[in-house]
Amino acid sequence: MSFMLTVIGCKEEVAEEVEEVAEEVEEAAEEVGEVETKQDFTGVTLTFWMNSASPQAYRDLYDRFQEDTGIMLEIIPSAEPMEETMLAKWASGERPDIMDWHMTGNWWVQINAPENCQDISDLPFVDNYKPEYEFINEQLFPDGKIYGVNFAYPHIIGVAYNKEIFKDLNLQIPGNFSEFQELCETIKEAGITPLYAGVQDQWPLQFDVSTLVSDYYKEDPVSFWEKMNTGETNYLQPAFLEPLEAVQSNIDAGYYQDNMLVGTFADAQTALYEGEVAMFYANEQFPQILSDNYGIDEVNKKIGMFGLSMNSNCVTWGLWSPGAAITLPKTGDATREAAAREFVNYITGLGYEKFATDLNLPSVFKGVEVDVQIEPIAELIEYFVKDSGAYHPMLVDAPYGTFELWLSEMFAGSKTPKDVAQSLSDALAENAKKLGLPGWENK
Repeated sequence: MSFMLTVIGCKEEVAEEVEEVAEEVEEAAEEVGEVETKQDFTGVTLTFWMNSASPQAYRDLYDRFQEDTGIMLEIIPSAEPMEETMLAKWASGERPDIMDWHMTGNWWVQINAPENCQDISDLPFVDNYKPEYEFINEQLFPDGKIYGVNFAYPHIIGVAYNKEIFKDLNLQIPGNFSEFQELCETIKEAGITPLYAGVQDQWPLQFDVSTLVSDYYKEDPVSFWEKMNTGETNYLQPAFLEPLEAVQSNIDAGYYQDNMLVGTFADAQTALYEGEVAMFYANEQFPQILSDNYGIDEVNKKIGMFGLSMNSNCVTWGLWSPGAAITLPKTGDATREAAAREFVNYITGLGYEKFATDLNLPSVFKGVEVDVQIEPIAELIEYFVKDSGAYHPMLVDAPYGTFELWLSEMFAGSKTPKDVAQSLSDALAENAKKLGLPGWENK
């Protein structure tokens, strides 16, 4: 009798457990039913307006994306200058599925990202930045909606130099612009061209000026840019005019190469590596590209980098293309828009570690660490960690015109530094008024 009761009791317990398991399975099934089935994008082709100056690590990443996902990319490299080329097509109504675009205030406003680009706030990368890089979204997207992804270490502007020339002439790294000019004079007297200018390409000339500006506003960037963005000050103030005049003094002293008006970014690589010139204003992608061409060991042997501003070794940082800044324009095609989101998921997720290692820059995302092997980049990062200021277009709220074109005209002798500053000020005022920015009503 007791045996029978025990058996019955066991049966009841088992029945209860089975019922509980059944309920859990049913609940799980309901949850699964609520999860959207992952879409198969195999064979979908996405158009991609890509910055033609992107290093090989980016191109390799995009190749792996196609191989791993089955989504094809129709890559359309931009003609230089990238910004004007893309904006001309944009103005005609063309929209790619993916677009390299500068994540700086003056460039964002020109494509009106909130209206024209996908809100990707719900993608995993948004919450995966390392704590020290969370400022990227906070600074670029203060309203909390994310319209683009910056997936590489901040760009850093400094001066690249030929180590062999410095060693042969027993030269020391300058601590400010005055010492830099003394260095240039010593190099020139030795029969070597101190500096290279990419006047034909125009865009590299911005580095010559921008790295010198950071000393002026790094101490109080909020107040500095509030005054710029409300029209209280403009580009004629010393913070911009003095660096422009400093670069002009380099031109007047004959520190740039004789054929500077036909100088290009590509030719600068050869000139510096071969020792035809001693220095070139550049960002960290310059030694990356040199490493693609000559190998890391050779670049480490021949090339170094240092920070330079008007009064210190402060470097300038920014979040811009080539490559690292991606936005997804709205196209009206739901399938392609969803596939473009998969592109962002891939470059910030499955494909990121290999990319960051190839790029040889520190990772901005959690769970990935990179040992930087390219020594000139490691040197520049040391300057960045020690003392840095934001690249000036990062924080301006309206377009300021074709800075690179006006600089090329200054190098050619048809504009003065004051002319360039005036053109920048006029363009900023005109565009700020068009945008209805506060403070510009009566200016």
